[in-house]
Parts: sequence; structure tokens; C-alpha cells
Amino acid sequence: GFYNVVGDDLRNAFAQVVCTATGIAGVCAAAFENEGEPIPGMDGNGQSSDRPLRCEDYAGLRRGRNPSTTEPESAS
Repeated sequence: GFYNVVGDDLRNAFAQVVCTATGIAGVCAAAFENEGEPIPGMDGNGQSSDRPLRCEDYAGLRRGRNPSTTEPESAS
């Protein structure tokens, strides 16, 4: 299941789900449930979040940016 993934991979999975869902017209945020019960998501900083998440919450993960810094990753 979803929670068999940990760390950066879990954060990236949440980012993919949120950004895919919010790419649908009329969807501006995503909240998560497990068997009908609200569960926290994970934001782009790897922090647990009870609020609905938006793709903008993962801006540091897009376009080759390292989310632990404010500097773009250098191209090798």
C-alpha cells in the first residue's frame, strides 16, 4: 500500500497524487482518507499536514530543485 513507501519516496508519491489530482479542472486541493477516516498527507518539505494540499506545496520538488535548499541543483 501507499504507506509501505517511506521518506523521500513517500513525499514524492504524495506530490504526484496531489499534482495529478489538482491538474483536473475544478480541483484545487487534495485531502486524504483511509477507509473513510481523514489521514494526514505529506507536504513538499516532508512534513505531515492535516490540511488539503495543493501542487504549489511541492514547488521545491519541481524543475530540478532540491527541496532542502533554495538553490537549484547543479546540472552534471
